[in-house]
Amino acid sequence: MTTDVLGTALQHLRSGRFADAEEQLGAILERTPTDPDAWHLLGVAALHAGRAGEAADCIVQAISFAAERFAYRIDLALALCALRRFDAAEASLRLTIALAPDAAPAHANLGAVLLGL
Repeated sequence: MTTDVLGTALQHLRSGRFADAEEQLGAILERTPTDPDAWHLLGVAALHAGRAGEAADCIVQAISFAAERFAYRIDLALALCALRRFDAAEASLRLTIALAPDAAPAHANLGAVLLGL
C-alpha cells in the first residue's frame, strides 16, 4: 500500500502537482513516520514549491533514517543553496562524495557551489 501511495506521490511531483504530492506523502508519514523516502520526497516537493527551509528540514529527517542514500544529501545541498547557506551545502556535498565517490551529481553540484562562493 505504501509503495502505491509513494508512486502516486512521485507522479504528482513529476507533474508539478506539489500540493497533491504533499498530501499523499503526509498520509504515508501518518502511518509510517520513519519512512525516509516519504520524508525525502516531501522535502523535494517543498523545495519545488519555494519553501527551502521546510525542504531542508524534511530532507534532514530523511537522512536521519537512511544516511547511506547519497541522493538525499544532494537534494539537501540544493535546499541549502536556495537558503544561501553555501558552506553547509558544500559540507553536505563533500560528505556525499566521501560516501559515494562515483556520485557524479554530487561532484557537479559541488563545482556549482564552489563557483557560487
